[in-house]
Amino acid sequence: MKRFFNFTVYKPFKTLVVTIIGVIVFSLGISRIYLDNDLLHWFSKKSKIGRLNYYINERFESNNPIIIMFTLDNEVISKENLKYIRDISLKMKEEKGVVNVISLTEIEDIQGKEDEMKVSKLIPEDLEHIDYNKLKSYILSKEAYNGSLLSKDGLSTLLIVQPSPDTKADFLAKKLRKVTDSFLKENNLNWQVYYGGTPMLLNSISDLVVKDLRFLIPLVSLVVFVVLFISFRSIKATLLPLITVLLATASAIGVMGYLGLPLTTFGVAIPVVLIAVGNAYGIHFINEYHEKKLSMQTEEALLKVHERTFIPILMSALTTFGGFMSIAVSNDMLSARDFGIISAIGVIFSFLITISFIPALLKIFPKTKGNIGNINEETERKLFYEASKFIFKNKKWVVITFLIFGLVATYFITKVQIKVDYMSYFDKKSEPAIVTDRISKIFDGVFELKLYSKGQISANYLRTLQIIEENLRYISGGKTKPASIVNIISSLNEGMTEIPMIPDTDYEIENLWFFIEGNESIKRLITEDKDETLISFLLPSIESSVRYKIVNEAENLLKRYSSISTKDIKDSKEEVLSLLKIMLKNRLIRANLNVSETEINDFLNKNIVIDDLKFTDYTSKNKFLNGISQKFINEFSIPEDKLSKNDIKIAFSPLLWDKFIVPGNDIKIFDDYGVAGLMKLFTDVEQTLLRNQLISLFIIILIVVILNIITFKSLLEGIFSLIPILFTLIVNFGIMGLFKINMDFITTTIAAIAVGAGIDYTIHFLSRYTYEVKMGKDYEEAFYHTFSTTGKGIIFNSFSVGFGFAVLNFSGIMPLRSFGMLMFITMIVSALSALTILPALTFYFRKKILKV
Repeated sequence: MKRFFNFTVYKPFKTLVVTIIGVIVFSLGISRIYLDNDLLHWFSKKSKIGRLNYYINERFESNNPIIIMFTLDNEVISKENLKYIRDISLKMKEEKGVVNVISLTEIEDIQGKEDEMKVSKLIPEDLEHIDYNKLKSYILSKEAYNGSLLSKDGLSTLLIVQPSPDTKADFLAKKLRKVTDSFLKENNLNWQVYYGGTPMLLNSISDLVVKDLRFLIPLVSLVVFVVLFISFRSIKATLLPLITVLLATASAIGVMGYLGLPLTTFGVAIPVVLIAVGNAYGIHFINEYHEKKLSMQTEEALLKVHERTFIPILMSALTTFGGFMSIAVSNDMLSARDFGIISAIGVIFSFLITISFIPALLKIFPKTKGNIGNINEETERKLFYEASKFIFKNKKWVVITFLIFGLVATYFITKVQIKVDYMSYFDKKSEPAIVTDRISKIFDGVFELKLYSKGQISANYLRTLQIIEENLRYISGGKTKPASIVNIISSLNEGMTEIPMIPDTDYEIENLWFFIEGNESIKRLITEDKDETLISFLLPSIESSVRYKIVNEAENLLKRYSSISTKDIKDSKEEVLSLLKIMLKNRLIRANLNVSETEINDFLNKNIVIDDLKFTDYTSKNKFLNGISQKFINEFSIPEDKLSKNDIKIAFSPLLWDKFIVPGNDIKIFDDYGVAGLMKLFTDVEQTLLRNQLISLFIIILIVVILNIITFKSLLEGIFSLIPILFTLIVNFGIMGLFKINMDFITTTIAAIAVGAGIDYTIHFLSRYTYEVKMGKDYEEAFYHTFSTTGKGIIFNSFSVGFGFAVLNFSGIMPLRSFGMLMFITMIVSALSALTILPALTFYFRKKILKV
């Protein structure tokens, strides 16, 4: 390496030219950067987490729905307002990338009476001859519309836009927002509009990403500049590390563009992380240069600094590189992988530019630092010298204090929770949070849960789906109304027989397809071959524990009913009554009617004798169903405008089944099945985070131990050097538990970064301490000298890096705020640990560790 050292010192201009040309070439890739914050795109099509989601999107031509809610000052169900809703619905249908728009005016309704069935638009084309009071009552009485497309107070309505699978839904959402705003303005409509759904949230996240980049990069540069200027008291010494990391950061982001990697929420942190972490190498180089320059000429000082700091700086860079690469290797998420790779590349750029660019400029401009007030080089050294004496004399109490803090932090580690949710990005007072909460309170929700199944359509198949969706609806709280082929077939059968139930025979089911074949909405629920189906739930943003319960129950239900047995209904009394209770309760909850499960059970036990059920034809079935439904309405005074008799009849329809379905092994129902949708995606990510965390920690700790053994040429010293960083990790997770900071896909990277970057302080301290002992100083004096020289650089570095990370507290993305705060604490704690607990323990075990 001596030839390289000599080149940078004796040929500084050539060094600068080569460096600048390289930076320019790499930085040109920045123009190729694009945004993508869709969580699904963070996983490959072949990954375990992403595979089914991608397949469903392609097979059912579906994508995350765009949800637009309008709240009016007057009734939605009026001639004028319905005309506007129809116009905006049709306008959206014309937009490229939109495959369907579900709204009051576009949805088809199925009605039948006396062997005559009618499938037509819910809202007729002719708006002149409508009884709007009757229409409103009809809509609010049907749970398929009440709470799904029209609010219970009749003042709000939803438009659900379904983008095609090959369309970037977030880009389409932004376009539709402009279309909607323009439409309202052109028609002078004073409607409140709420833009929800995942694509709209992605736009909000992307806006935050762009805003953060524009604000945080200048801010972190300013913060690092101020900290460095206070440390070095020289514009040149301040600018050198800062310029170095800015050049390295630009080069790394350029590489990101060349590789075609998208900018995600993780990407926001990359420049801030690199600027914060990367300046450490320059700080140590310049700090030691100032020390050597007091007694040497410029060339000699630079060569000595190169010789003494090259290995510590290289090892620091390699450990930090390893920290980022451990994140990349251990993660299934492409966004985390990209973050780790690009940050690791940025670290290498920082290292290379530091050991070439900085010495070249120092040769051209050799002047050392000045003073701030009464603080000069001498007084600064005295301050650090006195601090080192205090620490050394109280080393026993240092060990005890750290032990106490470690035990307390260990307790709070048990309180750490894992949570992944798009809503965690936003402050509770932000527009996306308010909109999502508002839509979820009035309607079903904005996040999808999808149940996929493959099998031959039959009466048993559809009734199995009905049991599954009713049970899952019940587990979800009863408020949501799933979209599935079951509801459509039941409605079609009602049109033919006046009984809203799955027909008894496969032949009857086949005859009903004539009325819906080719319908655009049906394509989202069942494939053209009629061998794959989808049940879709819209749910609000919910706590992880509740989401886990719902997702697990969905998977369990599909597994349990993948094969079934059929039993005579008289032999299934408990199962039948349990299903009836669930179906009735679901509808009562959705209608906001307060009837307890105990009251429902009492009614069923009193009024239904399953052994006496005998039906000879549809007439007898209809008569019984009408009678029991009317009894239920009378018993609990159910208002027709809140819950229709038809929906109550659906809840009682299993009593008419010729056979009841139970889990068994006689009939295989599903050839394949699975759970997908954003709710499942959140859950899958949460379940992998801890595993990824442990893998990345294992990898980086192994890397650090190996590199430290090489650096210190001692197995014991390499392992011993981990003590400060392990303590730092305990404090980090303890703080997360204490302040209820969730482990998410951003904060889960902290541990690996903390080990990779924080170990630098240990490397620099032990390297210098060992060097001083080798030079003949006793252990105490060696510590004093190390603390007042290299220790000073460590303090400056930790504050520079820490405050650099702290800038993320000004981010608009909530997880990045937590990340910034925790990384600030981590850097400070790791530096203090390296300067206190490490030398204290080193002194006690000096004969085994320092074999000099």
